[in-house]
Amino acid sequence: MRELYFGDITGSIFRYGENYNDNGEGIPLEIVTAEYYPAGAEKTKDFHQVFAYANRNSGMSLYYRVIDTSGVIMSWKYLGRLKKEVNDFNFHYGENRGKGVQFRVLASGTGVPSVFRGLTLEYSVEGVRD
Repeated sequence: MRELYFGDITGSIFRYGENYNDNGEGIPLEIVTAEYYPAGAEKTKDFHQVFAYANRNSGMSLYYRVIDTSGVIMSWKYLGRLKKEVNDFNFHYGENRGKGVQFRVLASGTGVPSVFRGLTLEYSVEGVRD
């Protein structure tokens, strides 16, 4: 049987799957996506809903920030916790309009590692009718 080992910047060596903590402390996770400019960076969008995919009870939290119509990157806004395999969140009204959007996922825990699988974004483009 093969086992996976990995090291950290201090020179410590770990065996994968042996412990889910760092000396009793939760191991932090942060994922920051690229900035998304669906339909092009020049077009203004209203971001409506995002679906986030993860393992059940992952304990991860999802945040977003909009790149506004002037190109200014706004502050992070909390959307909610990922509790199911498919989680759906509505963007905060009045804080959902811009050229692009970026997401951040945060977690920390000592249990089974969290698995983040991705996002699906729903939006509409200004001046475009269905």
